[in-house]
Amino acid sequence: MSPMATATIEIDDILLAQVRDMAAGENLSEWIAKACRQRLLNEGLRSAVVWERAHPAEAAEARTDEITRLLENEAEVEVRYQAEQTAQQRGGDQPTTEEIAAAERRARAFFERTDRRLAGRKDESEPLADQDD
Repeated sequence: MSPMATATIEIDDILLAQVRDMAAGENLSEWIAKACRQRLLNEGLRSAVVWERAHPAEAAEARTDEITRLLENEAEVEVRYQAEQTAQQRGGDQPTTEEIAAAERRARAFFERTDRRLAGRKDESEPLADQDD
């Protein structure tokens, strides 16, 4: 937790009574700090929405970049998982180079099929589930 600063605030009696009621026995300073953080978060989100509306192409590119990064990370985790599963099935503790390569091929094929489907070239006979080589 970051160091705490001390501040004196002035609010009218009615607002203070409402804040105390809302805090319902919580530490008043903590409750006010939480309310301030929520307000800052809301303002930040509003600013982001305004920016995205003013810059739709840049916002779409940023979202695409983030999604791509997340999918690449997920693919790496999945490849590692599949290779480790294959190694365990054969009784080994570490996947071989061949097992890793096979897992990478399965992941690549899956993403290629998914890309084609997302691009509107959906082939109904092509299953989306992973298949062995």
